[in-house]
Amino acid sequence: MKREGIRAVLKKTGRLFLNLKIQSKMILLFSSVFIISIVAVIYIFYVNWSSTLKREVIDYSSLYLKQLNETIDKYFDDLERFTLMAQADSNLQKILREDISNFSDVEMKEKADYLENFMFNIYTLKPDIINIVLISENGMLVTEGIRKYSLYNQNPWEYKWYTRAVSSKGKSMIFKNISNEDPLGQISDESAISVARVITDNTNNNVLGCIRIDVAYNKVQRIIESVGKTAAMDILVMAEDYSVIFDPENIIGQCSIPRFAEAFEKILSMESGSLRQSLGDGIRTIVFDNSEYTGWSTIGIISEEKLLQETREVRNLSLIITAVTVAVIVVLCVFIALGITKPLKKLSKSMSLVSDGNFDIRVGFEYNDEIGDIGRSFDKMAHKIKELVQREYVQEIKRQEVELKALMAQINPHFLYNTLESLRMKAVVNKDHDVAEMIKKFSRFLRMNVIGSNDIVEIEEELNHVGYYIDIMNMRYNNRFRLIIDMEDDIVNALILKLTLQPLIENSIFHGFESKEGDCVIEIKGRKQGCDIFIEVNDNGVGMDEVILAEIRNALNNAAASDRIGIGIVNVHKRLMYYFGKSYGISIFSAPEKGTRIEIRIPYTIKSEVGDSDAQTFDS
Repeated sequence: MKREGIRAVLKKTGRLFLNLKIQSKMILLFSSVFIISIVAVIYIFYVNWSSTLKREVIDYSSLYLKQLNETIDKYFDDLERFTLMAQADSNLQKILREDISNFSDVEMKEKADYLENFMFNIYTLKPDIINIVLISENGMLVTEGIRKYSLYNQNPWEYKWYTRAVSSKGKSMIFKNISNEDPLGQISDESAISVARVITDNTNNNVLGCIRIDVAYNKVQRIIESVGKTAAMDILVMAEDYSVIFDPENIIGQCSIPRFAEAFEKILSMESGSLRQSLGDGIRTIVFDNSEYTGWSTIGIISEEKLLQETREVRNLSLIITAVTVAVIVVLCVFIALGITKPLKKLSKSMSLVSDGNFDIRVGFEYNDEIGDIGRSFDKMAHKIKELVQREYVQEIKRQEVELKALMAQINPHFLYNTLESLRMKAVVNKDHDVAEMIKKFSRFLRMNVIGSNDIVEIEEELNHVGYYIDIMNMRYNNRFRLIIDMEDDIVNALILKLTLQPLIENSIFHGFESKEGDCVIEIKGRKQGCDIFIEVNDNGVGMDEVILAEIRNALNNAAASDRIGIGIVNVHKRLMYYFGKSYGISIFSAPEKGTRIEIRIPYTIKSEVGDSDAQTFDS
């Protein structure tokens, strides 16, 4: 049911879209495509840029922490070199080997002065030092600081820092806030960070004692702050035992201790890197770098707020750009749609006017695009339709005139024939046989022209019609013309258009024989060739030269009469092409003083193939 509901909604939406006007469709489609593309591009850019920015912030923070660790390592490395001075001093080693209980007062004073001078030199080289403790394995202890002490007999194993320093086997150790372990109570009122190293005998490598150098805790803080004050993160320094070395923002107090311990375990398992962890009030990005020298972990904690602050600015800017771009795109889409649909509307309106009969309308597009091509084609079409309508109108008027004339010519034709028959009978009564014969043949000649609705007749009938015409002309011109007919027997019953031969005979008489002296012979020959019939009308008239012949042929090709050829022969040619096809018609051949030959080509057709139709049109 749910799927059918979705399908119904989609179908309804599609129907609504299809019913929209083209302009609305174009605006909707263009806007959708452009807006989706722009939003997708900006979104992808924002996501990638945010990811890149986060990565750069983390990389930048990692570089800061690494630099901070290197600065701290360098500071304690300098302190360690001062502890090595005790290892290298042979006089100091000699004093440490001796038992303090065996010293006389003078020796005690000498030893104390030497040791005090040794430690003073260290103070001079490193003013940051607030206290130096030198203790031997046999219990002699010397300190130099705010309170100065001379030789003092003390059990060194009472102090944890001494035990750890001896167990380090020559490696320096770093301690925090061990002033409560001072042999005489208070060394300083300040919190301190200490570097301690065991002193071994250079001759046999036995433990002689330890030296410890204390520096003020706030000095280490200043070092950390000087490097990390510009970092976009909260900085925390912790020792391997989870003790806090540096925590100016009380980060540990703000965070969930168990969760921070979980994060710190991950931090200690790696040399450097970053991780995301929920600490108290939200997700934090923790960047860290562990020092192999001090064993401390320098930790940078970046809140999501700081990390995303710049990305939010970019996001807001992207939203503004997107909104402006979308608005511009919609406006552009409207203009584009109007630019396309406005001429289409004009074209549609013009089409409506043309359909109403206004063929003078023109769209007049000047565009060079497809719409301009359509507009120009429409203008040509309207002009052509106007010409065709006007031509059809003129032809209709002419057709009506011809029909009127034909009607007038056919008014009571039997009255005409009866009158001619009465005249013939009167000539017979008066024994004027020539006149009677002439009236008889003229009557039969007219009968074929006027009576009979068939346009197609047999060739034999057409030849009889020609014979009547020659007889009439011979009576008129004193038997000047001689007609010879040579037809193949199998074509005399074939069909031909009525009044095909008579206009050609008439053309020979009035053009070919007009200036000829002597007998005028007209020969009609017919033969069948393939599926066609070829009929030749030859005369022995004066003929014509090539110029006149070319003019006549051009007149036939253009279906127009000329001074050299009458409208009758052109009409015959047009009728033959119309009925039988363009491959049929008349061809003329002639030469001066050699007469003229007119060749007629028609298809071979007999009455049974045509039927009783009054007219038959053939395709070539």
